[in-house]
Amino acid sequence: MTLGHRGRVSVVLPVFDQADLLPAAIESVLAQTHRDLELIVVNDGSRDGVERVLDRYADHPRVVVLTQPNQKLPSALNSGFAVATGEWFTWTSADNLLLPNQLEVLLARLRARPDLAMVYSDYQAIDGEGRPLRDPAFRPQDQDPRDPSRMRLPREVTTENLLRSGDNFIGASFLYRRDAARLLGPYAEDTFGGEDYDYWLRMHALFGIGHVDEVLYRYRVHENSLNARARALRIADAVDRLRARHEARLAALAAPPAWRCTGLAVPGVRLAGPGEPCDVSAHLLSRRDDPAVAEAARRPDVLRVCVVDGPLDALEREALAPYDLLLTREPGAQALASRWFPERAFLLDPSAAAPLLARVAAYRLFEKRRVPAPRHPPARVYPVASPLRVGLQAEGLDRGGLEQVVADLALNLPRERVRATVLVHARAPGAIGARLRDAGVDLVITGGDERRLARAAEERKLQVMSLHYSVAGAGDLGRRGLAGVYTAHNAYVWMEGAERARRAAALRAMDLVVAVSTPVERYVEEVFGVDARRVRVIPNGLDPRGLDAPPASRAALGIGEGDVAFVQVGRFAREKLQGVTVEAFRRIAGGLPRAHLVLAGAPADAGYAAEVAAAIRRAGLDDRVHLVHRAGRAEVAGLLRIADCLVQPSLVEGWSVAVMEAMYHGVPLVLTDVGSAREVVRGGIGLVLPNPYPRLATLDLAELRALARSYPEANLAALAEAMREVALHRDAWRARAAAGRARVLGELDVATMARAYADAFEDAWRRARKPAPR
Repeated sequence: MTLGHRGRVSVVLPVFDQADLLPAAIESVLAQTHRDLELIVVNDGSRDGVERVLDRYADHPRVVVLTQPNQKLPSALNSGFAVATGEWFTWTSADNLLLPNQLEVLLARLRARPDLAMVYSDYQAIDGEGRPLRDPAFRPQDQDPRDPSRMRLPREVTTENLLRSGDNFIGASFLYRRDAARLLGPYAEDTFGGEDYDYWLRMHALFGIGHVDEVLYRYRVHENSLNARARALRIADAVDRLRARHEARLAALAAPPAWRCTGLAVPGVRLAGPGEPCDVSAHLLSRRDDPAVAEAARRPDVLRVCVVDGPLDALEREALAPYDLLLTREPGAQALASRWFPERAFLLDPSAAAPLLARVAAYRLFEKRRVPAPRHPPARVYPVASPLRVGLQAEGLDRGGLEQVVADLALNLPRERVRATVLVHARAPGAIGARLRDAGVDLVITGGDERRLARAAEERKLQVMSLHYSVAGAGDLGRRGLAGVYTAHNAYVWMEGAERARRAAALRAMDLVVAVSTPVERYVEEVFGVDARRVRVIPNGLDPRGLDAPPASRAALGIGEGDVAFVQVGRFAREKLQGVTVEAFRRIAGGLPRAHLVLAGAPADAGYAAEVAAAIRRAGLDDRVHLVHRAGRAEVAGLLRIADCLVQPSLVEGWSVAVMEAMYHGVPLVLTDVGSAREVVRGGIGLVLPNPYPRLATLDLAELRALARSYPEANLAALAEAMREVALHRDAWRARAAAGRARVLGELDVATMARAYADAFEDAWRRARKPAPR
């Protein structure tokens, strides 16, 4: 299964100090008859004003520009291919030219020959002025007798003619499969001047390479080319080293390594004998704690192979990080693991594809033991020429966590990168919307009219639509030339049938989907079928402005000084489980006569809010459970300033803004294991309780309602005990919870979130959408 966009060719063009030649090279790529392509230009620390050229192409819909300090050609290639989205890969140089049909012809040959991983073609040599080269000393063995500028290359690749001859004859016109590149790994950074030769040798060691008998490329021979400077750069020495290493590589591939397999079978491999140390340790992920696996893990020279056998929503980055190869039979798991570890995760059944796995493992074992890993930092995306025009769209901006995130983005997106317009697809701005308008934010009220929504986007020449639950107009974004970024603020377990199908279609059509937490990320991938490569997690950030409101009046609430105050924040809805909190509080109230509970939130579900009020009356807790139905941000901040514990037993959450606000005030947390709970509760600042269902992906509306009506006794008892624990040791929990403030003012601050969204918007605009010109 390829992880690239079907049919797309990714062309990487590294450049160092060749600004005069670069425009022609770029135009030769953009003029290809194969239209589905992206060009990734990597400025490798040029000093000749190449930025003047790059500025002309930075916003081209099929061009991505990266920039990095000078790190030499292998690193520049790795930087370019790291962001490539195509199914097919090639690269070119700033001084060379692709003929218009090059990609079309090479791609047709690869499609016709699934047994080949790479093809190369003949080429024409040209001089510094672009004229056909007439030099009998330039590769005389390949010159066409009828036209010496045309190089007619060997028709087949063998170990003898490519390695033993020392002749890197393949040249600069080639195309190879993305999947083969992922198996090979990056260009070796210790092979400067021979990086292509080394790569072709490695490609030939694992896969077939074919030839196209057609001139498709113009290769410039001039005094500033890498080949012309080979002697000064000691390239011959590097080539000798890489050839010697490849001889050793071939010897290693011919000597089967010793395997130790735990929980799986790989037919045909040589198993390590009793007492023999293994070279390759392969096991199911579910067997990672087996003693034999642990013993192999202690040896750094062992190749560690893991077969992922758990459900998608149970996969964790930390659990997969130690492995050199990650294999799975599930496309969704492969896509997720590939986003974390692009060159390690493969859709491969060890028993069905044992010969391929054995050869790849032997190859990867050699690379691990003998080839230095890339060490250079990643390149950064070249800045856009002017701020992106982004529309932040929501169905309303009255109160709530989602609404606060939209406001935080509108106020904190870096203005040198993003010019934001807030589009409220409703009849009124709401309380938060009104504050944004008062703050000078460009705000449009559409009245729920999609024509007005489209007109506002057109008038402002918006480039990216950032959708927050609202999907109005989502199906029309591509036709209107807009990139779409959808933020999933929660797992939509309450959606059913046609509504869920429509939402899934909308998300799959987005250029990028932002999930506010890892559980939400897994949910949209598994339930809505969103490609994991187009999902990224951006945690909500906290803007502390307005959170230092005066403390709420304990007296006005009926809470005495020194009394314990539990607070729950959130709209009244069955999945928020205010009724469960009331029952847990009832169970501990007798032993804690000075404890109180405040439930703050709008009665979104009026019927449920009435049920909660009735339960309070039946329990005789009217004087100890306090309902605050109209609580804006300042009012919630005031309540948190008097709170001794924030209680949030929700069935589903995304990334709770209320939890971060409580952390800012140093309030201990009691949360169920949903949404961001495990990601925020670190360092002993709270308690995370088990949720009452096995998997979020299988939770539906009927089960949600059933759990809200009849919460499992074990979970209810755990909630009551956690509340009792915090109340009895209030001072100790307060001391631990103080560390939460530093986290929300540091790694979880609003500026971090805003920068991540700016990156996402640029990515969606410049990389995720590469429409072919018509």
